[in-house]
Amino acid sequence: MPNHVLDAVLQGAAERTYQRKLSALLTGPAAAKGRPAVQASYCVDLRSEVLRQALEAEDLQIETLGCTGFFGLPIIHRPKGTDAVQAHLHRLWLRRLDPYVRLFTVIC
Repeated sequence: MPNHVLDAVLQGAAERTYQRKLSALLTGPAAAKGRPAVQASYCVDLRSEVLRQALEAEDLQIETLGCTGFFGLPIIHRPKGTDAVQAHLHRLWLRRLDPYVRLFTVIC
């Protein structure tokens, strides 16, 4: 048997062995988790990561989740066939960008 064929057979055997070990780790019994005492959701942002980690470090019954948003992108949508303009913005941006939303309404 040529060396490259033997190498391929041994490589395949090594990969299957690793896959079996990894599969056993991933499909093993999961620890039963009850409902967390506190659950908080944070924007996926480095600035809130310190707070999130500190909160989880206080108690094992505290769980945090990360969520994404529009990351400050002002999105204005005018549905086809209507004159209505819908501002899809974070609440914090609505007041600041309201004049632009009105201007967009007049221009379109």
